[in-house]
Amino acid sequence: MYKPYQSCEWLEGGLAFAPDGLYVCCLVHHGDLGWPKICNFTGGPLPVGKILERRENIVRLIQSDGFKACHGCGLKKNEIWNKNNWLIEKINFSHSTKCNLRCSYCYLQRPQTSSRWWDTPAVIQKGLKPYPVGETVSSMIDGCFLSPEATIAWGGGEPLLLDEFDSVYEQLASHGVRQSVATNGTVWSDALAGGLTSDGNDIVCSVDAGSSETYIGIKKRDCFETVWKNLAAYARRGTVVAKYIFIPKNSSKREVIGFIDRAENSGVAQITWDVDAFDSETSDSLVRLVAFARAEADRRGIKNSMGGCGILGFPEKEIDKTRNGWERAFKRTKQNLRATLTSGQLLLGGYHRRIKKLKAEWRKGLPEEMDVWERWIDGQGLDWPEDYAFRMDPRSALQPHIRDEVDAPPGADVFILDAGAGPLTGVGKQWPGRNVVIFPIDVLAEEYNDFLRKTKRTPPVRTESVDMETLSSRFERNFFDFVYVCNSLHCCYDPVKALREMVRVLKPGGAIFLSHSVREGGNRNYRGMYQWDLFSRNGDLTLGNADMAFGVNHLLAAATDISVEHSDSWLVAVLRKK
Repeated sequence: MYKPYQSCEWLEGGLAFAPDGLYVCCLVHHGDLGWPKICNFTGGPLPVGKILERRENIVRLIQSDGFKACHGCGLKKNEIWNKNNWLIEKINFSHSTKCNLRCSYCYLQRPQTSSRWWDTPAVIQKGLKPYPVGETVSSMIDGCFLSPEATIAWGGGEPLLLDEFDSVYEQLASHGVRQSVATNGTVWSDALAGGLTSDGNDIVCSVDAGSSETYIGIKKRDCFETVWKNLAAYARRGTVVAKYIFIPKNSSKREVIGFIDRAENSGVAQITWDVDAFDSETSDSLVRLVAFARAEADRRGIKNSMGGCGILGFPEKEIDKTRNGWERAFKRTKQNLRATLTSGQLLLGGYHRRIKKLKAEWRKGLPEEMDVWERWIDGQGLDWPEDYAFRMDPRSALQPHIRDEVDAPPGADVFILDAGAGPLTGVGKQWPGRNVVIFPIDVLAEEYNDFLRKTKRTPPVRTESVDMETLSSRFERNFFDFVYVCNSLHCCYDPVKALREMVRVLKPGGAIFLSHSVREGGNRNYRGMYQWDLFSRNGDLTLGNADMAFGVNHLLAAATDISVEHSDSWLVAVLRKK
């Protein structure tokens, strides 16, 4: 029977590649510890005997607390370790120090931080001409040393600058392993983009800024827009994790809000918050800022957590643990988050404070809206019989102003969302040479459909019950070619969230088409469902009511290009997704 002993997953089945050799793991902790070395290495077949011997020696020394590199490491556990069938179940590639950025917190840019691990000028210089690992990977696979369920982490400098990255990444992918690539996002890789389509693979990009100015201050290069463009493109293939390492240059709420805005609009799956791996101090102000960041991301429904080298580097700080105050601060901030200034002069606290109140008033207007549509259906359009006939006609032509906004070659499927469609979509059904597929949605869809059944009317396309504020819970991201919103955005209880949801489900290059009467909420005294106005202010699309107004152009600048045309009574806006 096995007995418990001190060890970790890396000692039991890990391997880290560094510029000067092979190591047990890749963790730096307490600024000067970690990275226990196995042997020198410059490529070629895997030295299996040396790996096994070094692991056994370190495990033996740890039991008597006689191995300095592992003192205080948060990964050590005292438990029964089941012996692996595979020599290698975890790999970290950090053998290259080539990078095209100069991140101020990175060990590559700091004075030598260690006397115990490989962070020396000579070794860093060696990493600028990294040894090849393709042959080593082949020997691991051919020798049955690498588990098909292994996890591979790519790090070091910028791994996509490695000449053999694409070939080795695809070689490992064919073996079935899961791969996580820590990239700075400045470089595009078709191999990586293809790999993201497989479950378990991801990229982690430490952007660390919410504005181009701060990004340049930290990274020393102006790649902010390029990075978010690449991350958005990668996110359309698979899982992208955006990371934010708190350092003095970016430790402000404005930067955090800007970062969350860009992450949300780029479609990243998750945010990871981290702290400086070489700074052991965690001030009260930093605790509060991290709590704010987590609460704001949580409020927007973005999966987020704390993790990374800084969190692991000082485990005795109990970072992210209740008794250290990080978790308490997060919970307290999440409960009490009320006011945070964002771009476009939108007070999120003031805005979101009012949503619950507005939604209660909005709900009161649902029966009245239903009554209006019932009379319209019974009267076959009342004063607008042509509109009723068009909506009921399955052969109605797709309108020219919609066709002009959709890039669809002959034979293409065209997916159109009609948001706030009412009981009968107003989108034409036919486009010669294309297959038009319409998804009408409305919060009152069930009531509309019941009424149509009772009156023995069959719509060409039946409206589905979905709130505009929850589109991404029903539809996949990047699904629609076109989103049609006619006189309905001002009937949302949360139009900001509705617009963001439309951007999420719209394909890049697709358009959101808003066609609305100007200041309809005010014209109806902000009663019932009509809680909001749409209008143009200084040429910008603007949302507002009696209490506030803010610019949509600035709010969605990272995700869309917006054009507005208007008269005194009507407004048309096109939001083109980048």
